[in-house]
Amino acid sequence: MQYEAPTTIDQAVALLNNTGNASRVLAGGTDLLVQLR
Repeated sequence: MQYEAPTTIDQAVALLNNTGNASRVLAGGTDLLVQLR
């Protein structure tokens, strides 16, 4: 798992384009991130 936190829509789109189907957009999920650490 790799966590990314883009600050603009352009950055988010670029990240999604670079990773193809391997990436997912997660809104919220703060509890999930704590459990994964």
